[in-house]
Amino acid sequence: NTFENLQRKYAFMASKDKISILSAYQSASTYDGYKIGNDKFMIDMLYQASKPMDKPIFDQKRVDLENAVRELYSAAVKSPTDGADIWGFFCNDWHNFYQASMHNKIIILTDGYLQFDKSITTKRAKGTYMTGLEKLRNKPNWEAVFAAQKLKLNACPNPIENTEVLVLEIAPQNKSVNTNEIQIIQKFWKTWFNDMHLKSDIFDTNDGDINKGKINEFLMK
Repeated sequence: NTFENLQRKYAFMASKDKISILSAYQSASTYDGYKIGNDKFMIDMLYQASKPMDKPIFDQKRVDLENAVRELYSAAVKSPTDGADIWGFFCNDWHNFYQASMHNKIIILTDGYLQFDKSITTKRAKGTYMTGLEKLRNKPNWEAVFAAQKLKLNACPNPIENTEVLVLEIAPQNKSVNTNEIQIIQKFWKTWFNDMHLKSDIFDTNDGDINKGKINEFLMK
């Protein structure tokens, strides 16, 4: 809805905006988003140079996108999971979508834990996933431990410019027991984005109305 409202400012046809729905890679997944039709997960307002995007075309593109997301979700909930590779997305895949000349905004929907099954972590380099959470939980000096043991995520080697990030739906585990869990998760994400000079906000809410408000504010500013 926010994206559509933004296009109204340009009467649709004068806009250069683009929106894409992306799914981070999971090695155990049995569904294939490409079978749904990869172009359906994107609305590019410059989709044809000879025929600008008008409202009727936009409406159809929106229907295609929403139907594709529903189909993807229906398949995904039936598939095994072993951890979404958001680190790999930023460091290996983002260049396929990033527009250096434009202002890029990424909204990440995640429980907050960039972790994998042991069968995967044994093959990955340190700093490409979260480690050492048990060393930080309920420790008064946890930030000092975080720094001393170099638990932070590795920054991507290639620079990422003109990009802002909004992280939503973080769901801290055992909040009543691990009282500083949200602070630990935010520290991992915030440190990683700061090291890459990306402006970011990280929130721990799964309230749909609150998240809609944050998304609207993030895209409209």
